[in-house]
Amino acid sequence: MNRFFSLIFFFVASFLITGCSSEQDPDVSDYQYFPIEKGMYVLYSVDKKTYGVSDSTHSFYYLKEIIGDTFRAGDEVKYRVERYTKKSLADPWSAQPDSVWSEFNSKNNVTRMENNIRFIKMTFPLENDKTWDGNAENTLGQEFYKVKDLKRTFYVDTIYFPNSVKIIQADNQNLIEKKYKVEYYAKHVGLIYKEKRIYEYDQSSSAIGKYVIKTGETYVQKIYAYGKE
Repeated sequence: MNRFFSLIFFFVASFLITGCSSEQDPDVSDYQYFPIEKGMYVLYSVDKKTYGVSDSTHSFYYLKEIIGDTFRAGDEVKYRVERYTKKSLADPWSAQPDSVWSEFNSKNNVTRMENNIRFIKMTFPLENDKTWDGNAENTLGQEFYKVKDLKRTFYVDTIYFPNSVKIIQADNQNLIEKKYKVEYYAKHVGLIYKEKRIYEYDQSSSAIGKYVIKTGETYVQKIYAYGKE
């Protein structure tokens, strides 16, 4: 009899341990959509167009982001994100970065400092349709991000990513304006695609309702290579 109960206890205990481990695995793997490790880099092409009342400007360039050393800011240990730009693929990257951002993760989220503004890029665990205020730690006003297409395949031109997630940062349009911002992340890589379309429409009598852009910006950032130095 004692042997029987010992066996029952063993199988129950094994089931509970295995069950608990499997429930934790998704939380750990979610961090792989936003890996932060010194030496990791991603290369992007950037296509940007700015619309003005009387004219518009268009620029195309290449961007390199590489994770650098850690530094302490208060109670937070952050990683430097060194950003380099160049106009042609044939040009060498400059010796010094054009700008330096930073990022760090905690138990529940990933925060990124862009031009000294804090954004909560992800909150964990990731689940489809989960929302959070990406501007909760800045003064820009509420902007609720939403998770979509978790664990879906995604192509950026000819580069295939078998496991990605889409983060919709804004998606609204009316007769006056349009605001669309989205980012895609791939496991073990990080950001692979970013698109932003923010427009104010012409409200003159001849243009109203036709979605004629008066001012605004279109920004598309696409990965073309990645690795670790």
